[in-house]
Amino acid sequence: MNINFENENDKLFFREGKITYLRPLLKSDIRPEYLAWLNNPYLNKYSSHFRTWPTTEIDLKEFYEHTKSSTHVVFAICCKKTGIHFGNCSLDGIDWINRVAQFNVNIGVKKFRGLHFIDVLKIVMDYAFNTLNLHKLTGGAEIPGILALHERMGWKKEGVLQKHLFREGEYVDLVLFSILEEDFRKVK
Repeated sequence: MNINFENENDKLFFREGKITYLRPLLKSDIRPEYLAWLNNPYLNKYSSHFRTWPTTEIDLKEFYEHTKSSTHVVFAICCKKTGIHFGNCSLDGIDWINRVAQFNVNIGVKKFRGLHFIDVLKIVMDYAFNTLNLHKLTGGAEIPGILALHERMGWKKEGVLQKHLFREGEYVDLVLFSILEEDFRKVK
């Protein structure tokens, strides 16, 4: 890792990629900067979680208390070069019988969208398929161009929920996509 830690014991990461690492979400992450990006309407234009109501410090504390269960895990996303916490990602609705989970991500610092998102996706897919032994990851988005990005990494469009989300006075489609473990192995 390229992070400069003053103390070797400060190295806190769970999984790492080329430019990004994942670590547990910490109580110390509940800070004004984190609240600022969760409440920024431009950064969260496509997020159903953070756009409707303002996120408060109490909301974050409650969210923090539920960051891990047998069917749900949340990671803080950090830049390897700077150590900056710039977003969160999660595996939700983990179904241990059918070996399926939903991947979610929120990158709250605009400059980390793009290459860092790709790195996060690679880290999470590796963790889901090689550590948790999942068979399939699912996702959904209305973000223009996000499906093409996922398709380059082996994901496939599964369908469209027509006029499923209400955005800025109109209903928009939600594109559903997924990747199977065997497709992950082909593009890896």
